Amino acid sequence: MESTKAVYEKVLDLRIATPQIILNYASFMMEHKYFEEAFRVYERGTTLFKYPHVKDIWTAYLSQFVARYKGTKVERTRDLFRTALAQCPPAHAKPLFLEFGKFEEAHGLARSALDVYDKAVQTVPLKERLEVYELYIARATEFFGVGKVLRVFGGGVWEAYGVLYGACIDVVDSVLCTQNVYT
Repeated sequence: MESTKAVYEKVLDLRIATPQIILNYASFMMEHKYFEEAFRVYERGTTLFKYPHVKDIWTAYLSQFVARYKGTKVERTRDLFRTALAQCPPAHAKPLFLEFGKFEEAHGLARSALDVYDKAVQTVPLKERLEVYELYIARATEFFGVGKVLRVFGGGVWEAYGVLYGACIDVVDSVLCTQNVYT
């Protein structure tokens, strides 16, 4: 164990590690029940690489952290998601936002989950926004009812996306009909 750890540490110190080496080292530490050490390895990996190379490191780190601590370290988990999203270009942000929202729904507050989805629709590329809006509307309806959904659309948010306007109205109708709001 110690010799393997020493080799990995030397590779990191020499800055010749690849993302796969980071993932292997963290996995090795997790297998031997050194969870905080594994998270430290992920942290080092996230500072060594930039997107798109760091994407797999962040994905593994966040999933392992959430699986390990579930809802016991909510603020630390939020900080990790926020840091990952701050480094993430919009083209790669959607999966992180969705996982963050899912985490908030399971372990945080409904309001926090909606804040995550709101930030997501402002950040993700235009071609991915409709799907995020569908989720946002469904969750807003589920958590707070139709009044909240109407606020999601307040301020002429859809006019800003011209081409998507008709499709978005269809999404609202389908979500509200699915939830039997009109009946």
